[in-house]
Amino acid sequence: MPEHIVLSPYSFVGFEICNRLMEEGVEVIGVDLPVLVDPKEKEEKELFLGRNSNFKVKKHDQVINEIKDGYFFYITDMDNECEKWLEYVEKIPKKIEDTFIYVGMDKEGLVNKDIPNRVDTTIILPTVYGPWQPENTVFYNCLSQSQFPFELYDLENKRDAIYISDAITAIFEISKFEHGIYQVQSDIKEHWHLLLKELGYRIIAETGEKRNPDLQKLNIREYLAVTKISPHVGINLVKQHIRIRNLMSY
Repeated sequence: MPEHIVLSPYSFVGFEICNRLMEEGVEVIGVDLPVLVDPKEKEEKELFLGRNSNFKVKKHDQVINEIKDGYFFYITDMDNECEKWLEYVEKIPKKIEDTFIYVGMDKEGLVNKDIPNRVDTTIILPTVYGPWQPENTVFYNCLSQSQFPFELYDLENKRDAIYISDAITAIFEISKFEHGIYQVQSDIKEHWHLLLKELGYRIIAETGEKRNPDLQKLNIREYLAVTKISPHVGINLVKQHIRIRNLMSY
C-alpha cells in the first residue's frame, strides 16, 4: 500500500488528516518542520497521534531518501510555511501524488507563487472551524474572550465556512478525482454568518460569491461539500473542546 505523508502534522488541518487516515487503518508518516504551533498544543497532539501504531513522525531530512514512487503527500497552508513545504516536495526524486490544501479563499499567494502548476492537485478551503482551530480566528476568540475581535473580523474570509470533519471528507473525496484545482463550498447558504449568529452576534457584513474574484483566472472546479455538522452542533463541539482544555490546564 502506498505511504501517506502529511507535512505539518500538528497544524489544524494536517492533524485531522492524520486522524482520518489512521481511522481507516492507513499508515501515516508525519513530517515535522519547525512551524508556529503552540508547544502545549503540539505536545497534546503528539501524545494523541503517538498512541496509534500507524503513525510515525520523522524529520524532513530523514524521510526524503525513503520515499518511493506512488507516495501520497498532503501539504497544508495554515502556518504560512507553504514555500518551505513546496521546495521540500520538489526535491523528491520520485513520482508522487501531492495535494496542496489551501485554507482561506482570500490568499493572494496561491496565484503569486504559481502553486497550481507546482503540485498535482490544489484544494481551496473556505474558513475552517472546529476543535483545535487556531487562536487567531474570529470564532475561537468569540468563545474565549470577553470582547468581540473586530480586528480579526476585518481580516477573516467571511464568504463561506465549513466544519473540520466535513472539510477532511471533501479533501479525500477530491483526491479520487483527476488532477486540478478545486474549491470546496459548503452546501449551507451564509454558513459563516450563521456561525456568528450561533455565537450571539449579528453584524451586518458583506456578502457575495463564495469564490474569490482574484482566483477567477484559474481553471477552478467547484466542489459542493455535504455538511454533516450544522452550525449549531459545530459551535457546541468547539465550546466543549475549549472547556475540556481549560479544565486540563488547571
